[in-house]
Amino acid sequence: MLTHTFRGKRLLAGAAVLLTALLAALIFPVQQSQAILLGNKLAITKVGTPPPATPGAREFQVVAGTGVDVVVQSQDIFSTINGQPSPLALLVDRTIVLSTTGPDAATFSYSAVLKAGTSSVTFKNVKWSTPYDGVTLTATDTSGNAESDSASGNVTESGFTVPGSTPFWGANAAGFSLSGCDATTSSPICIELTAPNSPTDQLLAFSPCDGTQQCLVKSDIFTWLVGADPGVVTRTNPYKLRVKIDKSLRDGSGIGAFNVKIQLTPDGAYFVPGLCPTSTTVGATQIMCEVSRSSAGPAADIEILFNWIEDGRGIIAK
Repeated sequence: MLTHTFRGKRLLAGAAVLLTALLAALIFPVQQSQAILLGNKLAITKVGTPPPATPGAREFQVVAGTGVDVVVQSQDIFSTINGQPSPLALLVDRTIVLSTTGPDAATFSYSAVLKAGTSSVTFKNVKWSTPYDGVTLTATDTSGNAESDSASGNVTESGFTVPGSTPFWGANAAGFSLSGCDATTSSPICIELTAPNSPTDQLLAFSPCDGTQQCLVKSDIFTWLVGADPGVVTRTNPYKLRVKIDKSLRDGSGIGAFNVKIQLTPDGAYFVPGLCPTSTTVGATQIMCEVSRSSAGPAADIEILFNWIEDGRGIIAK
């Protein structure tokens, strides 16, 4: 009886040792090339200013020739908390590669070291030299121990970054102003934004018209990207956007001939926003809506007013 008990204890002890060994094999490396933590993914959490918009949308906007910081994070793929940081390795550094592809986009590849025990790495001064639309930016772990992540975006010609606390600003081809702007013969499109106080910076940029849309100004389209804070910017407290069109572009056309078309993601379709339910709100199924349009006469400037709650890119078309 004592012998059986002793053997039973030995079997239990052996099972415990085996279980410990199995757990150690999962957690600690047998070789340096093996992953220490299982179930990790990479996430591109910031591309310049502002960062990628809503989680899952993965869109970004940068200005050609301007270096930006790109932050890549290692996250726990099994966590119930979205975006939970998790070190890719506890004892071994990992190399993360940042590469880009896309229509007409020159490819590049940057590499950076994700230090052991850390969950984030920053690529400094990432830049494109020429404007491109539809760029795909991809972060990859060279050891193959984490899922890659990609973000889509556009590279614009020029732009202005504005603190989210700036309540009002305007811009046209001539420049940016905190006191608004006017549409003129030389700068025929002007946009003005009234914004609720938000912690996220705002970007206004200009980009070439790609020829697939009837752009009113052939050389440029106006692009705006605002990192909308959903705790501040709501359907009853939206951004207000005023688009001014100079009379020189009318060519005898009525005010109904002009449209602002919106693209919500870099590869998405452009569409004309519907009318707002009221002058101060955005409808339950709307992202952007038109409040009103006006003109002092058939040969005068045109103004179109919108309410708007999420990131977007707009072109003025006829």
